[in-house]
Amino acid sequence: MTLLDVQAGRFDGVTTHFLGTNVGNGLTLGNVISGLPRSVEWVFRADTPGPKFFKFRAWSENGGEVIATKTRQVAAPLPDLVETAVTTNPAEPVRAPGTTFSVTDTVRNVGLAPSGSSSTRYYLSLDPVKNAGDTLLTGVRAVPGLAGGASQSGTVTVTIPAATPLNTYFLLACADDLNVVAEADESNNCIATATATVTVTRPDLTLDAVSSPPATKARGTSFPVTDTVRNVGTVPSVASSSTRYYLSLDAMKSANDVLLTGSRSVPGVAAGATHSGTITVTIPTATPLGTYFLLACADSGNMVIETDETNNCASSGNTVTITP
Repeated sequence: MTLLDVQAGRFDGVTTHFLGTNVGNGLTLGNVISGLPRSVEWVFRADTPGPKFFKFRAWSENGGEVIATKTRQVAAPLPDLVETAVTTNPAEPVRAPGTTFSVTDTVRNVGLAPSGSSSTRYYLSLDPVKNAGDTLLTGVRAVPGLAGGASQSGTVTVTIPAATPLNTYFLLACADDLNVVAEADESNNCIATATATVTVTRPDLTLDAVSSPPATKARGTSFPVTDTVRNVGTVPSVASSSTRYYLSLDAMKSANDVLLTGSRSVPGVAAGATHSGTITVTIPTATPLGTYFLLACADSGNMVIETDETNNCASSGNTVTITP
């Protein structure tokens, strides 16, 4: 044990410190008036774990000798791993489920004892506190053992699970998330990004324009169609898709529309970008005679999961009359 301080309170409220004086031979408090007790505080530092025995002897001229003893059990110090910083690259990721971004974080051992190696994991959370509803990202950062007061930083690439609901999230970094290190405090392992958020969203393919069909056309014949697909979402559509074409009596996609033979392949489209092309379509020979609008429908095979699956089609401004 190491004596750190000895202090006594006076009647006037002033605290007197006696460290550095010869307190080992006793501390004289002077006259103690009845009803006005005085106290002395001895401050020690435990240098080793285990039981610590204290014995104090007080003596006064009119009270004689009084001895008090106390035993305190001192536990071994433990490490305490906390996250002190976390950032993302890019600064505020906007990503689709199944895609990646990178995280840089710093783990510090604020405890007195060294820690063993541990693992930091990362979560998307609707609030800055870890709870059971948070989404665990794929990607773990290995953290080596840290001496008391030491820090370690690193960067890891994390993946958003494919089933993650679309929303805007806080990013949590959680030190020793697998709980392999016994710590002095197990409740302070996680930290949220200070200001940045992670937005999980999807692409959204729409039809900007479709060319006008001929005024009349016979069943079984063909004509060219030019259309433009736009991704109005904030993330790219990675998968390729197909645009297909219909004859519609009311310019709205419905079950009784006539599917034309011929489809246009559309590669992945960046956020905000467009892709145009021309394809020749053929009118089925069994098409009922009548006057139709021409519909072009992006991602007609539903190969791309979108934020809005109801806005994929666009209609021509004029109609085509189907003849025998």
